[in-house]
Amino acid sequence: MENITGRDVTVGGLVIAWIAISKQMERCEVDNICRRYEHSTVLSSGGWRSIINEQKRRLRLTDNVFIGIEDQEGPINAEIVQTEGEDHYVLLTGSVEHPINVEVLLAHELAHAALRHTRGSWLSSNLAAVLFGVAYILTTNIFLAILAAVLAESLLITPMRQQEEFDADRKAAEIAGPQKVIETLELLKRTEKPLPVVDSIFSNHPPIDERIKRIHDYFSPVLLCEPDA
Repeated sequence: MENITGRDVTVGGLVIAWIAISKQMERCEVDNICRRYEHSTVLSSGGWRSIINEQKRRLRLTDNVFIGIEDQEGPINAEIVQTEGEDHYVLLTGSVEHPINVEVLLAHELAHAALRHTRGSWLSSNLAAVLFGVAYILTTNIFLAILAAVLAESLLITPMRQQEEFDADRKAAEIAGPQKVIETLELLKRTEKPLPVVDSIFSNHPPIDERIKRIHDYFSPVLLCEPDA
């Protein structure tokens, strides 16, 4: 124990604080979506309910799903969170008059739930903090430890989360049809604002062109058979 220095204690405290703050930010995100859902227009009409139930059936998703829409200017987008139980909340934001296919967005978000992406994992959420601590223990160099955390985020965590987007796209294409998913992605691309370089490196969403290419590659035999492909 005599080898533990004040610097070791400081770095250990930083790692613990990093993990605690990350967890609190995740909780705040869930709470924010749930609060906004309460003030949104709930998609509960017979037509929407049948669409949602059919998508859940095909995805073999048995968890509760609550879906609302905030009608505002701009293209529709969607996000999903999971509470500490088995409930999922999907919040759509944007104008219902926009031509983006809402069924495709729902299929994509429900695919995240079916694939258990919304659960996350302790390691994936805190890998950067853990590697920061490990790198510091091995090198006692704070700058190398920070570099290890940055590399973990850019080379491990970001690609893993981007792969989740590719997987959700593929599932959505199985449910809604690959051509509809491609058309929706192309509409999103036309309305998407360019990200700063640093943000694009750490973005959880891969470039839309790459998402479209993956759908084309995976479903090319199906697309060739579709009359409007």
